[in-house]
Amino acid sequence: MGRRSLLTPEAVERYLDAIRAGSFPEPAAHRAGWSPRTLYRYLAATSPAALEFRAAAERAEADHELRLVATVAKAALTSPRWAMAMLEHRYYVRWSRRAHAADATSADEPSSTADEVVVLDPTMVEDIVSRLLADRTRPPGQRSAVEELIAKFERRAPRRAGPEGEGPA
Repeated sequence: MGRRSLLTPEAVERYLDAIRAGSFPEPAAHRAGWSPRTLYRYLAATSPAALEFRAAAERAEADHELRLVATVAKAALTSPRWAMAMLEHRYYVRWSRRAHAADATSADEPSSTADEVVVLDPTMVEDIVSRLLADRTRPPGQRSAVEELIAKFERRAPRRAGPEGEGPA
């Protein structure tokens, strides 16, 4: 006689509820009373119960994704920033920033997009890393060396505002 299955209706429902709520599979498996190894064994199995479980798990994932998409779509109705983000991702060819940059630049002008490669001087990188490490030990309330560098940079190069003045474009 084999071991009894942990794939009970109650455990399956606890797993699916956790997935619908946005949990990752491993924590959802723990909530159902399974180890991650057991979860993946059930997902790979070919018994009728396991196939039914896999289909239900995929539906739960799709339900969660749909809820998130609906949330972002609702936000896009009132926020130009979210609307632009959805357009860029959904209709990439027409709405991406790269497509607009390519249309705006002519053949004889050098392209200047946010995706340009920046080569850093190794000594500058060492300096930045040492300053970041030193910032961990600074007293509270004192301005960090990194904050000083950022302020110095911002005085030299004004920030571009994005849609609705919400930060960099």
